[in-house]
Amino acid sequence: MAQPIKWIFFDCFNTLVDDFDETGDQSGVKPLGQRCAEAGVFDHSESFHQAYLQWRSMQWVSASWHEVDLLDRIRGTLALGKKPEMDLEQLSNELMEIFHQTYPSTLRAVSGAAEMLDRLGSKYKTGLVSNFFLPGYPGKVLESFDLHHTFDFILDSAQVGHKKPGKEFYLAAMQKAGVAEADTNQILFVGDSLLNDVITPQNLGMQAIHFDRSADVPNAKPTPGHLPSITSWDQFMVSV
Repeated sequence: MAQPIKWIFFDCFNTLVDDFDETGDQSGVKPLGQRCAEAGVFDHSESFHQAYLQWRSMQWVSASWHEVDLLDRIRGTLALGKKPEMDLEQLSNELMEIFHQTYPSTLRAVSGAAEMLDRLGSKYKTGLVSNFFLPGYPGKVLESFDLHHTFDFILDSAQVGHKKPGKEFYLAAMQKAGVAEADTNQILFVGDSLLNDVITPQNLGMQAIHFDRSADVPNAKPTPGHLPSITSWDQFMVSV
C-alpha cells in the first residue's frame, strides 16, 4: 500500500508550462539556426538544429548526467559546423541574445495548471524539480505565469550541475525538501517524461504519476498500461 504523500514534486516544461513547437521539438534552439546560416557556419537553419541534437545526444551516452549550460551547448554545436572567418565566441553570444529574445514567446501555461495548484493549496508541500540549461530560468518562467508562489522550493538542473534522470538531481531535491532517503515513498513525482518523472522516481522509491501528453505533443509516448497517469490537470486528484 502506498504511503501517505507529504511532498509533491512537479516537472516544469510540458507539465506546467508548454514549450514544444508544431513538430513536437522541445529543444528551444530552432530560432538560432537562421543566424548560424547567415554566418556561414551551417548551410541551412535546420542544419544547426540537427547539429544541436547530435551534440546533445553525444553528451549523455554514459551514466553521467551532468548538466551543460546553454552557452556551452551552443559552443559545442558550432564546433560541429564550418569554420568561417567570424569569431565563433562572438556568434555564441549573439545566439544567446537571440534565445532570450525568442524563447519566452514560445511558452504557454498548460491548461488547468493554475487551477490545479490552487486546489492543492497548503495541503501538500510542493517542489518544482526541472531540467533546464540556464540557472534560475524555470523559476522566472513560473513567475511570468503567476505559478511560482505555490511552491515551497524551485530547483533546476543548471543550479545543481546534474540533470534528470541522474540520481544526483533527485537527491538534491530531497535535500532541499528535507526528506531522508528512507522516506522517499512520501514523495509523489508528477511530469510528462516517462523516464525522468515516473520510472526513475519509482526506482528511487517515490510514488509517481505520468502526465500523458500524447494527445497534445507530437511524438510524445502514451503511458504504458501498468503505470498511473493523467491526461489533464482536471484528473489530478490526490487522495491520502
